[in-house]
Parts: sequence; C-alpha cells; structure tokens
Amino acid sequence: MDENISDLVVRLKAKRYIPLPSRRTYIPKDEHSKRPLGLPALEDKIVQKGIARILEAIYEQDFLNCSYGFRPNRSCHQALNVVDKTMMRRPIKYVIESDIRRFFDNVPHDWMVRCLQVRIKDSSLLLLIRRFLNAGYVDADEFVLTTQGTAQGGNLSPVLSNIFLHYVLDLWFEKKIKPKVRGVCHLVRYADDFLCMTQYAADTRYIEQAMRERFAKFGLELHPEKTRIIHLDR
Repeated sequence: MDENISDLVVRLKAKRYIPLPSRRTYIPKDEHSKRPLGLPALEDKIVQKGIARILEAIYEQDFLNCSYGFRPNRSCHQALNVVDKTMMRRPIKYVIESDIRRFFDNVPHDWMVRCLQVRIKDSSLLLLIRRFLNAGYVDADEFVLTTQGTAQGGNLSPVLSNIFLHYVLDLWFEKKIKPKVRGVCHLVRYADDFLCMTQYAADTRYIEQAMRERFAKFGLELHPEKTRIIHLDR
C-alpha cells in the first residue's frame, strides 16, 4: 500500500493521473424505477476524498444556512426541524415542493467548471476535477462517455452538487428572489431536494415560474409531475 500511495502522489504531481471509468450499478429508487450509481475504483476513491476535503475547506465558509445536505455537522433531521419551526412560527401558507429531474445525471460540465472557477484558480486542481467529470462509466461491460452529470456513488459528487446549487439556487434565491416578493419566503435545501415556503399565493406562483426559468438556463428542469404547490390550510 505504501508503494502504491507513493506512486499515486508522483502521478498526481506530474499530472499523469487519469481516473478509471466508474462501474455503473442500480439500486431501487421507488416501486417503478431504479437509481444509477457510479462506483469508482479504490484509487479513485482516495483521490476523490482528497479533492472533496479541499473543496469543503474552501466552500464551507461560503455556503448558506439554507443548505443541509452532505455538509459537516449538518443533517436531514436539522433540515426537517427548520421546516417544522418555519411553518409553525411564521405566516407560511404555501409550500413549493421541488424535484430536479435526474439532477446528478444532467449537471452540465461546462457550467460546473464555471462555478468552480469563481473560487478556484489552481489549474491543476480544475484539470483533475474535469478528468473525473469526463471519466465515464462501464455499464454491462460497455463503456459510456460522460459529457454531463456527476455520478452518485463517489466521494466527489456530493460536494460538487452543493457547489453547483449554491450558485444556481441558494445565492440566486437570496439575492434575486427575496427582494422581489411581498411576503415571507424561506428556502430549505438538502442536496438536490428543496422546499420553498411562502406567505402569499402570488409570490408562490412567481417563485415557481422563476425557478423553472432559472434551471432551464443551466440545462436542467424541475420535474413536471414531482414539483407541486401545496396549500397549507390552518
């Protein structure tokens, strides 16, 4: 193991490290569909974990409080607690329950890299992340080249998804949406799942349409069947 790690470090420093394609497997998602996972090779897992630690050190100070997924000392239980307290203590009458259609399969690589370039200037680190994004996967002994998406199953995908949605959703909601609405509105996000809680019907309709247009700009879409507005009747 020591020799392998030393060789890995030499290849990383010389920019000769090339990730292997991940192995595609499927787990049940619901009664009718399965979720694809990309399982990296052991060496790739080690490198991904190192990159993830670097990215967390850079971005944890930037991430907003509305984000709870795959972050240190944050959990889904905390997200649910915030949703509960917001609904009980604030004049919330509507909830936009949102689902991004096949988010991890469809994240555009060019937009992902542009988000990273906001805070990262190290070309070597960006090159290494690009190689992971473009590594592809093997499904039933057939190699598939990836031109978009960041496969679930590795150590890098969660932090990359948080970085992407930090710029595409969290900051945008805080800086562009909140100043334009008349009533109370709160966003709570766990990875690619999020709720928007609002006070007025007009604000709710405006936010939902603005979200659809926002994600379309980045090559993504809100799921037409799983995204809905819920009216909370006191």
